[in-house]
Amino acid sequence: MNISSSLRSAAIALIPALLITAAKAQQSTVRVKVKADLNAPPDRELGLAKTVYGDAGSFIALKTLGGKTVLGGLSEAEIGWQLQVVASDKMNLVKHDHPKVVWGIGPLAFETIETFGKQFRMLLSKPDPEHGSLMLIEQVLSPRSLTGRAAAKVADIPYDLFGKTPDYFKPGVTVGFTTTLADNGQHMLIGLTPASTTRSAGSPIVGVMVDAKMQPTWARSLATEPGNVRTDVVNTLVDGNGAAWYLVRNVSNAAPKVKEELGYSYCLYRLDSAGQQAFPLALGKKDFVQEAQVAFLPDGRVTCAGIYSNNEANRDESIGIFQMTLDQASGKWPMATRTPFNLRTVKKVERLQANMHMERVWAKSDGGLFVVAHRSGMETHTVSDLSGKKVEKTEWVNGNFHVMALDASGSATWYTEVPREMSFTNDGPGKAFSIAQGNVLFLFFNDDAGNIDLRKKKLPIEPVDKPKDALMLEFKDDGGYKERTVLAEGGKQGFFDADAIWPMGNGLFGLEGAPDFRKDRTFTVLIEMGDGNSR
Repeated sequence: MNISSSLRSAAIALIPALLITAAKAQQSTVRVKVKADLNAPPDRELGLAKTVYGDAGSFIALKTLGGKTVLGGLSEAEIGWQLQVVASDKMNLVKHDHPKVVWGIGPLAFETIETFGKQFRMLLSKPDPEHGSLMLIEQVLSPRSLTGRAAAKVADIPYDLFGKTPDYFKPGVTVGFTTTLADNGQHMLIGLTPASTTRSAGSPIVGVMVDAKMQPTWARSLATEPGNVRTDVVNTLVDGNGAAWYLVRNVSNAAPKVKEELGYSYCLYRLDSAGQQAFPLALGKKDFVQEAQVAFLPDGRVTCAGIYSNNEANRDESIGIFQMTLDQASGKWPMATRTPFNLRTVKKVERLQANMHMERVWAKSDGGLFVVAHRSGMETHTVSDLSGKKVEKTEWVNGNFHVMALDASGSATWYTEVPREMSFTNDGPGKAFSIAQGNVLFLFFNDDAGNIDLRKKKLPIEPVDKPKDALMLEFKDDGGYKERTVLAEGGKQGFFDADAIWPMGNGLFGLEGAPDFRKDRTFTVLIEMGDGNSR
């Protein structure tokens, strides 16, 4: 054998090893920590309303009476808010305060908090009837001491923009502004929707966009369908150019009696300084959208995925998942790709999935998506009473997860159904949430740790109807998954209260937890995600 052939043989022999090495290099790994101070007394009167980034070692939690998150229309006494600085490492309370902000004569109304432009900010409002406008005011505070200099005005918003008379705006009463940040950190939307106020009936959708220097770039209200009996803002995004995107469910009939009448339609709206554009969601003559969510792809395009059905199915049944990406140049959605759900077996008969809901859509770096759906609704099912006798019971049931990874064309690269059954008087304990980080998808939910082994062995799981364990599930590149228990410390077990999850940047996510399912005692939970390859 000559030198040339020897080198060729050696190179060929190295190819499998190089492929294995490359595959390992491409495999994303994420380090996850789920933190809570389970030894500290839980909050009884106050509950978590929001979390935002503080500094390298802390974050700020907004606490309100009873954990109210819908603050619009409430007075300061009804909200009972407090700011808490929490250390990220041990989750201990560093400081709590109710900072007093002054602007002229008369009370300011607290609206929300946000960390934007590397500064922690309180946002407040105050009516200015003399000029027929609402003053939007900010107070920059130190994220550790919760002290700051004088407040500053952000914008004067004309009453006309809300479509309301001066009587609507009361001194010391919160309007209901919330914040949405652009991924590039250069813009922030300060907005009001029906979901952010207790005065939701007839509430306008108003947005004020500010740049990185907190200078307003535009302020507008969104015009929706005139025949709406209810307007549901499903999700809100802000793009890198400072435009707001609203996915809206326009409800024309809240209780349709004819099967052929849906009573609602979905539309994506774009709002900026030039006005608004509307992009109705449609799946053709036969299929229709049941639920949907939108997300930005890495190249900035808006993609939509959701659950679809048709008139041949029962109203509570779903066929599968659809996906489509908006062509903004033409203003049209292309034909959607579709992936049917697995069928369920009911009394030995295969049926479509029922009570299906979207949990979340996550964009991947390759232009694909993670789509998470699950079964959730009131059901009559068979349970065992205290004597072991089988009886029928009607309650809220949170069932299997249906999780898909879609490629850039919308085709499913894998589809995994995760068995689960959590039943309770309401859907609170059964609520689950997902987080995608570094192209890895995680699921968090309350369950029984004994089901980890049953799922691994593909055996029937045990239904759960009482506090057992909190679990984290991590998906692999092929759709397989591994699980472990979380929120456990020194014999104490905590549980997720997943009504809302607040991303804080830098791989940090805040939410509320509880020592049981009653929700009268709560604590703050921090999820930290980082590069699993770093040390």
